Amino acid sequence: MRERGHSGSMQRQTAADALVDAGRNVAAAAGDGRQAPMGASDPVGTIAVGALLVLVAARVPVVGVLLVGYVVTAARDPVTRVSGFDDWTILCVAGLRGSAVVAGAALPVVALVAGGDVVGGGATVAAGPALGVGVGVLAATTWHGAVVGIATLALGSDDPVISWWQLCRSGAGIRLSAALGAVTGTVWFVGFGLTAIPAVGGVLAAVAVSVGVVVAGRLVGQVVATRRTDRAIGGVAADIGRESPVRAEGGRAPEPVR
Repeated sequence: MRERGHSGSMQRQTAADALVDAGRNVAAAAGDGRQAPMGASDPVGTIAVGALLVLVAARVPVVGVLLVGYVVTAARDPVTRVSGFDDWTILCVAGLRGSAVVAGAALPVVALVAGGDVVGGGATVAAGPALGVGVGVLAATTWHGAVVGIATLALGSDDPVISWWQLCRSGAGIRLSAALGAVTGTVWFVGFGLTAIPAVGGVLAAVAVSVGVVVAGRLVGQVVATRRTDRAIGGVAADIGRESPVRAEGGRAPEPVR
């Protein structure tokens, strides 16, 4: 009996240690609220550099890859990151990967529109509203897939396809797509209005787009941080389940909470 009691005590201690260690991981994943949020040390500088990139991207579209890279890299570390454009190599690599995700998600829409114009000819016009609804639904689905793909890329996973699918089906993924859609629409609406201002309109529009990019990074980063926390908590539950004293003493392990 004494040995069994000692064994149970050791198992409980092991489980407690696992809980403490995993709790530290959760805190690290969620971030310390006392740390400066992304861009807090120099938000004006981050937005200014972003606006400059927007102006260059208007003439050389490939530079837009760096803006995509900013969203991905900022979302990976939304709490402790204080400078948005401090490592151009990382931005470029992340931007290329993120752009590939967006381009891959957009292929169905491009194929549908191009196929309708080339093959359908007059039938495309005759299809009218039905084709418009179809393209609209496909475009919304594509947008959702691209946004979730960027978030999955920032999150990192041993099995990105499963992570992407889980996030696609989740409320967090749907809310993220809707929020980024609203941000994008607002930015383009405001930017288009600002371009009407003589002399400085283009610069102000670029600033508006840059602000939108920073906001996008924050929104994606919030979802990434939440998913990391959920993953860490799941790991805690799994560790405690494996080290449960009930299981160690030959009893039946408690059923997982569903």
